[in-house]
Amino acid sequence: MASARKTVERVDVLHAWCHRSHAYIFAGPFTTIEQALVSCNFAFACALVYGRHDWEAVKAGFTDRRVAELAQRVHVDSVSRWGFTDGAVTVATRDGRRLSASAAEIPDELIRPNWEQMVAKFHTLSGFVPAVRRRAIVEAVEFADTRPDLEALSGALRATA
Repeated sequence: MASARKTVERVDVLHAWCHRSHAYIFAGPFTTIEQALVSCNFAFACALVYGRHDWEAVKAGFTDRRVAELAQRVHVDSVSRWGFTDGAVTVATRDGRRLSASAAEIPDELIRPNWEQMVAKFHTLSGFVPAVRRRAIVEAVEFADTRPDLEALSGALRATA
């Protein structure tokens, strides 16, 4: 993706957000890392230049001229509805191609996971936690609304020596 700065003409982001935040649509110049972290323009530019948007890409992108230039070509607008699947992204390249994706294509289990899907994801992401503790956390969360306090959950979350 290193040639993204040269091949991308424009990125249009249609975001499902009713209020336009000036920090969110800020295209730079970025003088603080906080500005970059909040900026949709910066996030898309990093993703296009580095092929990812993680902490290492953010740190590198903050001082990368290619990211700064590309962030200027990201245009963010919002839809009037409030819904996670109302957004879309279109990347127009200088050779006339248009690459588009809609948030409507996001799998439903990522937007509205059921309990079983959430528990499975929790177990996948917390494999470093002993299984007995993971089961205790799941049980404490599952029945938190029927208990008089959150002692079971805080006990399950509390690190043991």
